[in-house]
Amino acid sequence: MPAIDVFDSAIWSPDERQYFDAVDHACAGSKNMLIGNGNAKHAVFLMDRFLRSAQREIRLFSGSLVQNVPHEGNRSLDVYANAHLIESAATFLKRPGAALRILLDGDLDAPTPEEHPLIKRASQTDGTFTVGRVSGRWLDALCGADFLLHWMTVDDTGFRLERNTTDYTALANFRSKEHAKRLSGLFDRMAADATSIVCPQALLTTSPPVAILGTYTAIADGSQCREAASGTCFEAEG
Repeated sequence: MPAIDVFDSAIWSPDERQYFDAVDHACAGSKNMLIGNGNAKHAVFLMDRFLRSAQREIRLFSGSLVQNVPHEGNRSLDVYANAHLIESAATFLKRPGAALRILLDGDLDAPTPEEHPLIKRASQTDGTFTVGRVSGRWLDALCGADFLLHWMTVDDTGFRLERNTTDYTALANFRSKEHAKRLSGLFDRMAADATSIVCPQALLTTSPPVAILGTYTAIADGSQCREAASGTCFEAEG
């Protein structure tokens, strides 16, 4: 059976439609709204909207750029193999000066980089596109700080931070410069020590790094993150 496409609105439940509409509302207005990401469907939809809203730079720290995951009814759900998400990435990379930088902490979900659908399509654009693998030194540091989490930042203004690396629950915000800049800074430090998979090592980092780990765990702490299990949206302070 074909994989489930999260962007097929005909199969949305009422709760999913309400959630996706709320995400679109937050994205369109760049609202300072905390968004709970409760499952893989939410994750794909949120990442697509981040790609659509980005103007300059996206940083993505992932495990393996997994192409699809098991879903209900013996079907799979396309993640980084989702055609809509891939085209959103390609459209973003057509923007002047756009850069999509990816770091992985595991093996790529494809026999070769050229066989991964996202990498294949992104490499056909004129934008800056890099994929690297995080060093063992950094993996040890992240594990030691209990911060081996995956995240995405957009233009240093928005972020999506997973609560763990297994079930796709996360917290996101389209307008949270403080947290986005911290995560972007950490990404840049990791990128400077990464092994290149797709593009020359020199392209992996551009922005100056900020302090290592330290306060980053505060981003993932707090009672608000528990809302991510159900996938809710609520106004943030400030």
